[in-house]
Amino acid sequence: QNPVFLQPIPENERMSRADLIKTANMYFSGMQRNDGKGQYPFADDCNRIENGRQSTNLPTPPGETRPDPKTATNYSAQWSCLEQFKSGLLHFVTRIRDRRYVAVDRERGIVFSFAFFDHSAGDTRHFTTPDGRAVTAGPAQPWTWEIAELFKIERGKIRQIEAVLDRSPYGMLSGWSSWQDGMSDRARDVTMR
Repeated sequence: QNPVFLQPIPENERMSRADLIKTANMYFSGMQRNDGKGQYPFADDCNRIENGRQSTNLPTPPGETRPDPKTATNYSAQWSCLEQFKSGLLHFVTRIRDRRYVAVDRERGIVFSFAFFDHSAGDTRHFTTPDGRAVTAGPAQPWTWEIAELFKIERGKIRQIEAVLDRSPYGMLSGWSSWQDGMSDRARDVTMR
């Protein structure tokens, strides 16, 4: 358990429920068809953990060179949250849908969500980076990640992200949303108010 999630936000800095959800949703919108040019609300020390493993800010192993976002063809876990998004190399995430925000804690700046990340593969694997390089990246066959994602947000910036991902059949629906909501990429606040 990361203690940053337990730290309260000073009362005069607490964001509204709507603004917390809006900030978390900017993460999903920035990753979907990532072009490196979006508005990415990351704190300088933002870090992401996926299935218990750190996926940002990893130290460069001894004897290796840190990948350069200007020349790399895949995003690196050695990069910061912002570097990963600005690289444009997450473009292969074709749709993030059924974005359900199920819990919001204003006192601690926490947003908890469920979503589905679709990877269409095929032609979506071929794209151009923000600096004009043609690259091929992402999975070779279609699949969907079903994701539970937790965000710690302070002063309008995402400081910590923790996610649990499970691979699902491509395009699978949740069973808790209508077909229209399950295929939509709009944010839905489904918290008990």
